[in-house]
Amino acid sequence: MEWGRSARLPANWLEQNIRLLTFASLGFAHAGHDLPYSVVASIPQIELSQAEKWAIDVDLLSGKLSQTTQSLHAYRSSARTFEREQWEALEKRLVAWKASQASVLEVFTSA
Repeated sequence: MEWGRSARLPANWLEQNIRLLTFASLGFAHAGHDLPYSVVASIPQIELSQAEKWAIDVDLLSGKLSQTTQSLHAYRSSARTFEREQWEALEKRLVAWKASQASVLEVFTSA
């Protein structure tokens, strides 16, 4: 926050952007999984009642909201950084995708 003060950026703007980046990190870490609204609300420190609105308004994450299960299924999210951890997560997803494509191909070739 020191940098923000010296740059004379509004505190509420800085807090909002920190929340957005934290939310993006949460989505990236849990891409392909369901996140309960309570988890969505706890990370950016927003009220549980605002979790759904937050998930809709944020362009850094794509997913599907379920009011029935009170969860967000994250499809895609922007990473704050792209370092070794993100490369490993990407590799894991690509290996899973490759395996699923091989299964589909096997079904087609055996038909």
